[in-house]
This record gives sequence, structure tokens and C-alpha cells, in this order.
Amino acid sequence: MCKNHKTAVVDSLKYCIQNKGWNMYAWCLMLNHLHLVVNYDAPFQLKDVIRDFKRHVVKQVIFQITNEPESRREWLLREFR
Repeated sequence: MCKNHKTAVVDSLKYCIQNKGWNMYAWCLMLNHLHLVVNYDAPFQLKDVIRDFKRHVVKQVIFQITNEPESRREWLLREFR
């Protein structure tokens, strides 16, 4: 995972903490997945908030892959499809 992809995940986590009512207790970003220990105070269901988080991160990473130098561009975009 490239540094800018990691930044997209971390920035999205910060956004959810500040704007979506997430209470983050621990997180660990691995090469191909993310572990979270979180609860939240909001009128939405957690599954909906996580779905929106994942959708946003994927859009950001695909944008980065498409618009920045990336040696694995074709392979990554094919995998995301």
C-alpha cells in the first residue's frame, strides 16, 4: 500500500471521528485490510456508516491510482472492478 493510499484511509478515519460520531479505541492498518475497535453515537446504523466509509476510501484510492504514477495501475484497476 502506497503512502498516499494510507493517508486516504487515515484521513477518512479522522473525518468519521470528527463528523460521524465515531469513538475510536484502536485501529491497525494492514497491507490489505483494516482492523477497528470503534463504537459511535449517531442516529444511523453502524453497518451504514461503515459502508459509506469503505465506499469513500475506495473512491479516493481509485482516483489516486488513476491520476498518480503507479506501476501496477492496470492490475489494480482490474482488481477493483
